[in-house]
Amino acid sequence: MTGSSNKNGIFVVVTGILWVAVTLMAWYGYWYQGIFVSLVMMLLYLITGARLNGKLDKSFMVYPILSWFVLWVVSFGLVGYYSSMFRGSAPTFTLLGFHPSFAWVFIAWVGSVLTLSLGFYINRDKWLSRKDWEEYQAKIKRMNQELSKGVK
Repeated sequence: MTGSSNKNGIFVVVTGILWVAVTLMAWYGYWYQGIFVSLVMMLLYLITGARLNGKLDKSFMVYPILSWFVLWVVSFGLVGYYSSMFRGSAPTFTLLGFHPSFAWVFIAWVGSVLTLSLGFYINRDKWLSRKDWEEYQAKIKRMNQELSKGVK
């Protein structure tokens, strides 16, 4: 087993354990804490998906991956804070016209889409270079030609 596939195997096992943990936490009423466990799981999926030839560029890790993670941790921390603060009563203010706890869910969602989209675009060559993309397309074309020969 190579180092890269060994790391992938470890990621698969760890994320599988985290899935079970999140499910059990929700089942036993610890859904809010489960959100943070699921964030770690999503972080591992992002790292796995962003690696090129088994390696992750450090700048890619900082932006967008860690930026996304910090945004979500802070946002869901504030969701808990504001939902506890205004439990059983109407909030005394709104954020973006929403209840403060929901506003942070909205900010996390929109912010993550923007952060990841922009980050993957800016770092696209660190993730999937033009050369790698062209090699992939050529490989698929060869495979399709081989399949076509076998079907006739």
